Amino acid sequence: EEDEVGFTPNVLSERAIKEMGVQGLQAEYGPFEEKDMIRLAPPKTGGVFEEIQRKWEARMEDERVAKMKRKKDKKTEKRWR
Repeated sequence: EEDEVGFTPNVLSERAIKEMGVQGLQAEYGPFEEKDMIRLAPPKTGGVFEEIQRKWEARMEDERVAKMKRKKDKKTEKRWR
């Protein structure tokens, strides 16, 4: 338990890892296991990023269309009053 109390996670950028390497980062920030590293953003290779981007763009379009529909419905409602 003492190890857990003293453990404070650090967020490292992909650039830092590429420039300094895991060993350099360990020398700077203390020991950590490479297997414990968490990727905050998907890699651009393998289509993961593109799939997430496609889904996000579709969601934004759906929200835009829904907003336009609400606006149109509101205008129609005002005309019938």
